[in-house]
Amino acid sequence: MFTGQVAISGWEGFAALREELLWRRYRLGLIFVGLIGLLQLVGLLLGTTPYHWSSVVGIVLPLIFLEWVMTPLLMFAAQRRR
Repeated sequence: MFTGQVAISGWEGFAALREELLWRRYRLGLIFVGLIGLLQLVGLLLGTTPYHWSSVVGIVLPLIFLEWVMTPLLMFAAQRRR
């Protein structure tokens, strides 16, 4: 569910790069997605529960959270270049 939400927010942000008016509407959602990813990464790294970094999910999960952070950053960088 979270991955779908992030994918939709990223797609809407990509579509919003085409028109300035849409960008103002979708940028808040991108900020929230980036913050969710950042909080997940911090929680994963600072959590006291043992984490299995050697499992497949243990490797993929941090990459997913990193993508949640990077997508909004790249979208904002692309918008700033315009």
